[in-house]
Amino acid sequence: MNIRPLGIDKQFGARGSIVNVPVSVDNMVSVLPENSMNPNQYNYGDKDADPVANTVQDTWDEELDDDAREFDFTHLDETLLEPTEGIKFAPDWVHSSVSLCLLKAKNLDVTAADLLDAKIVDSIVHKDAGYQVLKSERSSPSFWESKKKDLVTMIRQLGLPTFFFTCSAAETHWKELLAILHSVVNGQDISLENTGNLLYAVKRDLIRKDPVTTARYFEHKMHELFKVILSSVGPFKDHPIQDFYHRVEFQHRGSLHIHCLLWAVNAPSFDPEGSTLDCENFIDQFITCSSDHDLPSLQKHRHSHTCKKTIKGQNSCRFGLPAPPMTKTKILLTYKEHEEADEKKSEFKALQDLLTNIHKGRIRFDTFTDFLQHLNLKSEEEYLSLLRSNLKNLLFS
Repeated sequence: MNIRPLGIDKQFGARGSIVNVPVSVDNMVSVLPENSMNPNQYNYGDKDADPVANTVQDTWDEELDDDAREFDFTHLDETLLEPTEGIKFAPDWVHSSVSLCLLKAKNLDVTAADLLDAKIVDSIVHKDAGYQVLKSERSSPSFWESKKKDLVTMIRQLGLPTFFFTCSAAETHWKELLAILHSVVNGQDISLENTGNLLYAVKRDLIRKDPVTTARYFEHKMHELFKVILSSVGPFKDHPIQDFYHRVEFQHRGSLHIHCLLWAVNAPSFDPEGSTLDCENFIDQFITCSSDHDLPSLQKHRHSHTCKKTIKGQNSCRFGLPAPPMTKTKILLTYKEHEEADEKKSEFKALQDLLTNIHKGRIRFDTFTDFLQHLNLKSEEEYLSLLRSNLKNLLFS
């Protein structure tokens, strides 16, 4: 085997796995001290075996208290699933990043006295040098700055992404997750059928007490979803996904969700001066709407304080909802500068009022033709022209 001397730190300085590589014995021992009286004997001396040093320093016989929470790195168990104890940053990572950041800095000899000077600290923060220590910490500004650069590089190499989608976790509707949480948190097994009898407050309490299991369950679902997306026999078999970028967020609502960009092979490119038919057919191939099962209740938008904006004293939804109905997928272009669109803006206000009444259930139409007649529109072309009159950017409907 290959014998190598240890450094000044002996076995405490060894890092990572140590692999012994077999070598030829002839290369290790070439000359041995022979006995002049008997050439078949070799001289050797006995040496007592050296004591083996314990690799654990400062040991003691006292048993640790189970309630101690003074360690930065702790093995995950069920007692650390509470948000106040189990989810936290590791300060040792930040401390090591501080030293590395100062070593990488150019022409910057920082001393303890400099860090006590408010002007020098403000200068370091202004140059973003003070935030680089958090680059390895997720959710820090410097961490997402590096991820943004990665995404910009992908767009430069691959072009604009083909699809963008958002997936939100519906934890209170996942029977398997609720059964797992009830077993972990309360120590009682429950059947999938009985999870439907749990009160909403009980479901919310289970999710709040075990956010780690909830997040890992959502992550598992996303892994299974991406297996289908990237499969050669999946929904994108005609236009395989060559790359993707995703970001998981928690924000302030506590429930996690994921934003994702997909790059498909041989996807049609949109040309404002050309025909939009190829893009419309491509959209219909992968994107559709359905009223089957429970999908409408999960996808229905409910106005909240986060989506409302005030323009000229009037409240409106920043997502442009309720959206005007369409009979098929259509790409609408804005009017050019020389085209007259002002005369239709008053008619568009009547359309907005009608959509609001439909959303609130005050009025209902059985067919799209009845909807157009209520607006005094003779054809679908007039309806599309009315929608274009209020556009400021490109619209897919």
